[in-house]
Amino acid sequence: RRDGSRVHLDIVDTGPGLPEKARAHLFEPFTGGVRAGGAGLGLAIVDELVRAHGGHIELVGSGPSGTHFRICIPDSGDELTACDAAPSGIAHAARDNPV
Repeated sequence: RRDGSRVHLDIVDTGPGLPEKARAHLFEPFTGGVRAGGAGLGLAIVDELVRAHGGHIELVGSGPSGTHFRICIPDSGDELTACDAAPSGIAHAARDNPV
């Protein structure tokens, strides 16, 4: 969604949530992905990409039914044509790949 001069992108999953102790280091490389079967780089890379575009990513919430992140980046004023395809304005990229 657009909010004045910023675009907000919410990412929500239906996984088991994040342990409380892991939340302080979410965006540091090699801190979380190994336990989940990854390399531990995903959120660190996302954080760097978002910062490179003048934005930030934050953990909105996490519980036993999933995790919610929000990315905020400066609004370039361009049309968001990729989002226009989703009737609700929400992209469902992982719809066929439940966590």
